Amino acid sequence: IISNVTVNTEDQLMTSTPQNINMLSQLGFKFTLARAPHLQYFTNAVELPGINLSVAEQPTPFVSIPFSGKCTYEDLTVQFKIDENFGNWFELHDWITALGSPASFAGFRELKDKPLGDQKGLTSDIELTILKSSMTPHIGITFKDAFPTSISPLTFNAQDLDVEYLSATATFRYLSYAVRRTT
Repeated sequence: IISNVTVNTEDQLMTSTPQNINMLSQLGFKFTLARAPHLQYFTNAVELPGINLSVAEQPTPFVSIPFSGKCTYEDLTVQFKIDENFGNWFELHDWITALGSPASFAGFRELKDKPLGDQKGLTSDIELTILKSSMTPHIGITFKDAFPTSISPLTFNAQDLDVEYLSATATFRYLSYAVRRTT
């Protein structure tokens, strides 16, 4: 039973019944990464990162006074199925090795020389679109200047009786993220 309780506070009428009572489904999302189109096609899970606010304290003789500090963002993790050509895995692998360039600086230099804002450079923006229950876009989250930091290991196992398609998890760092309503 849903009730519509009203409370009179400072001459303002407030209601406890929200306008939209639909629950958010974990199935309703779209992941977009221009730098890795194969990855976005096979993405089956995205973990929306947490955000933390550090706190600095000023000591006083009686009690410490807390002050807000700076925001830190947790890593973005994306789980995806591996296509049999390894297309999505290579998109990330090649990007990571170009950034890290263990053998030479050639791969890094090629990425660095891309024009600013080119989504094929050192970083790329990631867009996560949260869908309503009607499967229409509702919330857009843009992760600015993202780059991959890891790909989870893949385990090949000939002892399993059932076919399990390989999945991997990619971890991304980014500068910040912006959240906006799209409707």
